[in-house]
Amino acid sequence: MSKLLSLLIPLLALVTMTARADTAVAHTVQRGDISLVYETEGKGDVVILLAGGPGVTPYSVKYVFDKVSRDHEAVLLHQRGTGKTKLPSTDSSHMTLPIFIDDIDAVRQQLHADKVTLIGHSWGGMLSMAYAAAHPDRVSHLILMDSGGVDVSFAPVFQDNINMHLEPEDIALRAKSFKESAAHDPMGSFHYLESILPGYFYKRENALSFMKGMKPDDFNPKLQPLLFGYDVKSTIVKYRGPVDIIQGRQDPIDASTIALNVKYLPQAKVHWVERAGHIPWLENQSQFDASLDSAFQNR
Repeated sequence: MSKLLSLLIPLLALVTMTARADTAVAHTVQRGDISLVYETEGKGDVVILLAGGPGVTPYSVKYVFDKVSRDHEAVLLHQRGTGKTKLPSTDSSHMTLPIFIDDIDAVRQQLHADKVTLIGHSWGGMLSMAYAAAHPDRVSHLILMDSGGVDVSFAPVFQDNINMHLEPEDIALRAKSFKESAAHDPMGSFHYLESILPGYFYKRENALSFMKGMKPDDFNPKLQPLLFGYDVKSTIVKYRGPVDIIQGRQDPIDASTIALNVKYLPQAKVHWVERAGHIPWLENQSQFDASLDSAFQNR
Protein backbone atom coordinates (compact mmCIF):
# COMPACT_ATOMS: atom_id res chain seq x y z
CA MET A 1 0.00 0.00 0.00
CA SER A 2 1.47 3.36 -1.03
CA LYS A 3 2.08 6.08 1.52
CA LEU A 4 -0.45 8.35 -0.18
CA LEU A 5 -3.06 5.59 -0.28
CA SER A 6 -2.58 4.93 3.42
CA LEU A 7 -3.30 8.62 4.08
CA LEU A 8 -6.47 8.58 2.04
CA ILE A 9 -8.09 5.27 3.03
CA PRO A 10 -9.08 6.69 6.45
CA LEU A 11 -11.64 8.88 4.69
CA LEU A 12 -13.55 5.66 4.04
CA ALA A 13 -14.38 5.08 7.70
CA LEU A 14 -17.95 6.24 7.45
CA VAL A 15 -19.91 3.03 6.88
CA THR A 16 -23.30 2.85 8.48
CA MET A 17 -24.58 1.07 11.55
CA THR A 18 -28.15 2.33 10.98
CA ALA A 19 -31.02 0.75 9.10
CA ARG A 20 -31.24 1.25 5.34
CA ALA A 21 -33.55 3.88 3.92
CA ASP A 22 -36.99 2.28 3.76
CA THR A 23 -39.64 4.96 3.19
CA ALA A 24 -37.79 7.04 0.63
CA VAL A 25 -38.67 6.92 -3.08
CA ALA A 26 -35.92 5.77 -5.45
CA HIS A 27 -35.28 7.51 -8.77
CA THR A 28 -32.72 7.21 -11.54
CA VAL A 29 -31.16 9.64 -13.98
CA GLN A 30 -29.29 8.20 -16.94
CA ARG A 31 -25.67 9.30 -17.21
CA GLY A 32 -24.26 7.60 -20.29
CA ASP A 33 -24.10 3.89 -19.50
CA ILE A 34 -24.72 4.48 -15.77
CA SER A 35 -28.10 4.66 -14.07
CA LEU A 36 -27.45 7.12 -11.26
CA VAL A 37 -29.70 6.36 -8.30
CA TYR A 38 -31.00 8.85 -5.77
CA GLU A 39 -33.71 8.68 -3.13
CA THR A 40 -36.08 11.42 -2.05
CA GLU A 41 -38.23 11.99 0.99
CA GLY A 42 -40.10 15.00 2.33
CA LYS A 43 -41.36 18.22 0.76
CA GLY A 44 -39.90 21.69 0.40
CA ASP A 45 -36.67 23.09 -0.92
CA VAL A 46 -34.20 20.55 -2.31
CA VAL A 47 -31.37 19.42 -0.02
CA ILE A 48 -28.87 16.96 -1.52
CA LEU A 49 -26.85 14.81 0.89
CA LEU A 50 -23.42 13.53 -0.09
CA ALA A 51 -21.73 10.75 1.87
CA GLY A 52 -18.01 10.37 2.51
CA GLY A 53 -15.21 8.24 1.18
CA PRO A 54 -14.99 8.58 -1.67
CA GLY A 55 -16.72 5.24 -1.99
CA VAL A 56 -18.81 5.00 1.18
CA THR A 57 -22.42 3.81 1.17
CA PRO A 58 -24.90 6.68 0.93
CA TYR A 59 -26.69 5.24 3.95
CA SER A 60 -23.84 6.42 6.16
CA VAL A 61 -25.70 9.75 6.35
CA LYS A 62 -29.17 8.23 6.68
CA TYR A 63 -29.69 9.74 10.13
CA VAL A 64 -29.12 13.21 8.68
CA PHE A 65 -31.28 12.39 5.63
CA ASP A 66 -34.18 11.40 7.87
CA LYS A 67 -33.85 14.53 9.99
CA VAL A 68 -33.65 16.86 6.97
CA SER A 69 -36.66 15.22 5.29
CA ARG A 70 -38.98 16.48 8.04
CA ASP A 71 -38.85 20.04 6.68
CA HIS A 72 -37.27 19.76 3.21
CA GLU A 73 -37.13 17.55 0.15
CA ALA A 74 -34.12 15.48 1.18
CA VAL A 75 -32.18 13.81 -1.62
CA LEU A 76 -29.82 10.93 -0.87
CA LEU A 77 -27.44 10.58 -3.80
CA HIS A 78 -25.90 7.19 -4.49
CA GLN A 79 -22.63 8.47 -5.89
CA ARG A 80 -21.40 6.34 -8.77
CA GLY A 81 -19.72 3.21 -7.49
CA THR A 82 -21.67 3.31 -4.20
CA GLY A 83 -25.01 1.99 -3.01
CA LYS A 84 -27.29 1.13 -5.91
CA THR A 85 -25.31 3.05 -8.55
CA LYS A 86 -23.07 0.52 -10.26
CA LEU A 87 -19.82 1.56 -11.87
CA PRO A 88 -18.72 -0.56 -14.85
CA SER A 89 -15.13 0.67 -14.69
CA THR A 90 -12.92 3.16 -12.88
CA ASP A 91 -11.26 4.63 -15.96
CA SER A 92 -11.37 8.32 -16.82
CA SER A 93 -14.57 7.90 -18.83
CA HIS A 94 -16.45 6.99 -15.65
CA MET A 95 -14.57 8.43 -12.70
CA THR A 96 -13.24 11.97 -12.50
CA LEU A 97 -14.13 14.84 -10.20
CA PRO A 98 -15.85 16.78 -13.04
CA ILE A 99 -18.00 13.72 -13.79
CA PHE A 100 -19.08 13.51 -10.14
CA ILE A 101 -19.90 17.23 -10.23
CA ASP A 102 -21.98 16.71 -13.37
CA ASP A 103 -23.81 13.83 -11.66
CA ILE A 104 -25.00 16.23 -8.94
CA ASP A 105 -26.10 18.73 -11.54
CA ALA A 106 -28.03 16.07 -13.46
CA VAL A 107 -29.99 15.29 -10.29
CA ARG A 108 -30.61 19.00 -9.68
CA GLN A 109 -31.96 19.40 -13.20
CA GLN A 110 -34.21 16.34 -12.96
CA LEU A 111 -35.67 17.76 -9.74
CA HIS A 112 -36.31 21.10 -11.54
CA ALA A 113 -34.45 22.98 -8.80
CA ASP A 114 -32.80 26.27 -9.73
CA LYS A 115 -30.66 26.07 -6.60
CA VAL A 116 -29.99 23.39 -4.01
CA THR A 117 -28.60 23.10 -0.52
CA LEU A 118 -25.69 20.66 -0.32
CA ILE A 119 -24.91 18.75 2.87
CA GLY A 120 -21.64 16.87 2.61
CA HIS A 121 -19.92 14.64 5.16
CA SER A 122 -16.13 14.15 5.03
CA TRP A 123 -15.35 13.54 1.31
CA GLY A 124 -18.94 14.58 0.65
CA GLY A 125 -18.06 18.01 2.00
CA MET A 126 -15.13 18.21 -0.39
CA LEU A 127 -17.40 17.19 -3.28
CA SER A 128 -19.93 19.81 -2.16
CA MET A 129 -17.25 22.49 -2.27
CA ALA A 130 -16.15 21.31 -5.71
CA TYR A 131 -19.72 21.58 -7.00
CA ALA A 132 -20.17 25.05 -5.45
CA ALA A 133 -16.88 26.14 -7.00
CA ALA A 134 -18.00 24.95 -10.44
CA HIS A 135 -21.60 26.19 -10.15
CA PRO A 136 -21.77 28.93 -7.51
CA ASP A 137 -25.08 30.21 -8.89
CA ARG A 138 -26.77 26.82 -8.39
CA VAL A 139 -26.08 26.46 -4.66
CA SER A 140 -28.21 28.19 -2.07
CA HIS A 141 -26.40 26.89 1.02
CA LEU A 142 -23.39 24.72 1.89
CA ILE A 143 -23.40 22.63 5.05
CA LEU A 144 -20.07 20.87 5.59
CA MET A 145 -20.09 18.12 8.21
CA ASP A 146 -16.62 17.08 9.38
CA SER A 147 -15.41 17.85 5.89
CA GLY A 148 -11.97 17.49 4.45
CA GLY A 149 -10.22 20.61 3.28
CA VAL A 150 -10.13 22.80 0.20
CA ASP A 151 -7.11 20.69 -0.74
CA VAL A 152 -5.58 17.46 0.61
CA SER A 153 -2.91 19.13 2.75
CA PHE A 154 -4.84 18.03 5.85
CA ALA A 155 -4.15 14.33 5.20
CA PRO A 156 -0.83 13.87 7.08
CA VAL A 157 -2.12 15.50 10.30
CA PHE A 158 -5.37 13.58 9.92
CA GLN A 159 -3.38 10.33 9.80
CA ASP A 160 -1.24 11.34 12.79
CA ASN A 161 -4.32 12.16 14.86
CA ILE A 162 -5.77 8.75 14.07
CA ASN A 163 -2.52 6.92 14.84
CA MET A 164 -2.13 8.39 18.30
CA HIS A 165 -5.38 6.73 19.44
CA LEU A 166 -4.61 3.24 18.15
CA GLU A 167 -3.81 0.40 20.54
CA PRO A 168 -1.53 -2.61 19.92
CA GLU A 169 -4.34 -4.79 18.55
CA ASP A 170 -5.23 -2.07 16.03
CA ILE A 171 -1.62 -1.80 14.89
CA ALA A 172 -1.40 -5.60 14.55
CA LEU A 173 -4.54 -5.66 12.41
CA ARG A 174 -3.15 -2.88 10.24
CA ALA A 175 0.06 -4.85 9.68
CA LYS A 176 -2.05 -7.85 8.70
CA SER A 177 -4.02 -5.68 6.26
CA PHE A 178 -0.83 -4.55 4.54
CA LYS A 179 0.16 -8.18 3.92
CA GLU A 180 -3.32 -8.97 2.61
CA SER A 181 -3.26 -6.01 0.25
CA ALA A 182 0.18 -6.98 -1.02
CA ALA A 183 -1.27 -10.42 -1.82
CA HIS A 184 -4.23 -8.77 -3.60
CA ASP A 185 -6.65 -10.03 -0.96
CA PRO A 186 -9.76 -7.80 -1.27
CA MET A 187 -10.22 -7.94 2.51
CA GLY A 188 -6.98 -6.03 3.01
CA SER A 189 -8.52 -2.59 2.60
CA PHE A 190 -11.49 -3.53 4.82
CA HIS A 191 -9.21 -4.77 7.60
CA TYR A 192 -7.15 -1.60 7.27
CA LEU A 193 -10.35 0.36 7.74
CA GLU A 194 -11.20 -1.63 10.86
CA SER A 195 -7.71 -1.10 12.21
CA ILE A 196 -7.83 2.69 12.10
CA LEU A 197 -11.50 3.26 12.92
CA PRO A 198 -10.91 3.73 16.69
CA GLY A 199 -9.01 6.91 15.80
CA TYR A 200 -12.18 8.48 14.41
CA PHE A 201 -14.16 8.43 17.63
CA TYR A 202 -14.09 10.39 20.86
CA LYS A 203 -14.61 7.15 22.80
CA ARG A 204 -13.09 3.83 21.80
CA GLU A 205 -16.17 1.92 22.92
CA ASN A 206 -18.23 3.89 20.40
CA ALA A 207 -15.87 2.80 17.65
CA LEU A 208 -16.03 -0.85 18.69
CA SER A 209 -19.84 -0.71 18.73
CA PHE A 210 -19.89 0.99 15.34
CA MET A 211 -17.62 -1.66 13.84
CA LYS A 212 -20.19 -4.38 14.53
CA GLY A 213 -22.37 -2.94 11.77
CA MET A 214 -19.63 -2.72 9.17
CA LYS A 215 -19.60 -4.85 6.02
CA PRO A 216 -17.03 -4.98 3.20
CA ASP A 217 -19.61 -3.93 0.62
CA ASP A 218 -20.38 -0.71 2.50
CA PHE A 219 -17.52 1.00 0.71
CA ASN A 220 -15.73 0.85 -2.63
CA PRO A 221 -11.97 1.50 -2.26
CA LYS A 222 -11.57 1.84 -6.03
CA LEU A 223 -12.90 5.41 -5.82
CA GLN A 224 -10.00 6.70 -3.74
CA PRO A 225 -8.15 8.23 -6.73
CA LEU A 226 -10.80 10.96 -6.84
CA LEU A 227 -8.83 12.60 -4.02
CA PHE A 228 -5.58 12.74 -5.95
CA GLY A 229 -4.82 16.33 -6.85
CA TYR A 230 -8.01 17.67 -5.26
CA ASP A 231 -7.66 21.45 -4.85
CA VAL A 232 -10.46 24.03 -5.05
CA LYS A 233 -8.67 26.96 -3.41
CA SER A 234 -8.65 29.09 -6.55
CA THR A 235 -12.29 28.47 -7.44
CA ILE A 236 -14.30 28.05 -4.22
CA VAL A 237 -13.97 31.79 -3.56
CA LYS A 238 -16.53 32.31 -6.34
CA TYR A 239 -19.21 30.91 -4.07
CA ARG A 240 -20.53 33.68 -1.80
CA GLY A 241 -23.62 32.07 -0.35
CA PRO A 242 -24.09 30.91 3.24
CA VAL A 243 -21.81 28.21 4.63
CA ASP A 244 -22.10 26.26 7.86
CA ILE A 245 -19.40 23.94 9.16
CA ILE A 246 -20.46 21.32 11.72
CA GLN A 247 -17.44 19.70 13.32
CA GLY A 248 -16.83 17.21 16.08
CA ARG A 249 -14.38 18.80 18.52
CA GLN A 250 -12.31 15.58 18.68
CA ASP A 251 -12.44 14.84 14.94
CA PRO A 252 -9.01 13.81 13.61
CA ILE A 253 -9.64 16.44 10.95
CA ASP A 254 -8.32 19.15 13.21
CA ALA A 255 -8.95 22.85 13.70
CA SER A 256 -6.25 23.83 11.22
CA THR A 257 -8.36 22.34 8.42
CA ILE A 258 -11.39 24.29 9.60
CA ALA A 259 -9.28 27.46 9.64
CA LEU A 260 -8.10 26.77 6.09
CA ASN A 261 -11.65 26.24 4.86
CA VAL A 262 -12.80 29.43 6.57
CA LYS A 263 -9.94 31.31 4.94
CA TYR A 264 -11.42 30.52 1.54
CA LEU A 265 -15.05 30.65 2.72
CA PRO A 266 -14.93 33.59 5.15
CA GLN A 267 -18.71 33.72 5.40
CA ALA A 268 -18.72 30.31 7.09
CA LYS A 269 -20.24 29.85 10.54
CA VAL A 270 -18.58 27.07 12.58
CA HIS A 271 -20.60 24.85 14.92
CA TRP A 272 -18.49 22.71 17.26
CA VAL A 273 -19.99 19.48 18.61
CA GLU A 274 -18.30 18.71 21.90
CA ARG A 275 -17.07 15.24 22.88
CA ALA A 276 -17.56 13.91 19.36
CA GLY A 277 -15.29 12.64 16.64
CA HIS A 278 -15.74 12.29 12.90
CA ILE A 279 -19.38 11.14 13.03
CA PRO A 280 -20.82 13.55 15.62
CA TRP A 281 -24.45 12.46 15.38
CA LEU A 282 -23.38 9.07 16.77
CA GLU A 283 -21.56 10.50 19.80
CA ASN A 284 -23.41 13.68 20.74
CA GLN A 285 -26.72 13.51 18.94
CA SER A 286 -28.47 16.32 20.81
CA GLN A 287 -25.74 18.87 20.16
CA PHE A 288 -25.39 17.74 16.55
CA ASP A 289 -29.15 18.16 16.06
CA ALA A 290 -29.00 21.66 17.55
CA SER A 291 -26.08 22.55 15.27
CA LEU A 292 -27.90 21.33 12.17
CA ASP A 293 -31.05 23.23 13.17
CA SER A 294 -28.96 26.37 13.68
CA ALA A 295 -27.31 25.88 10.29
CA PHE A 296 -30.67 25.84 8.52
CA GLN A 297 -31.50 29.16 10.15
CA ASN A 298 -28.38 30.68 8.54
CA ARG A 299 -29.97 31.21 5.13
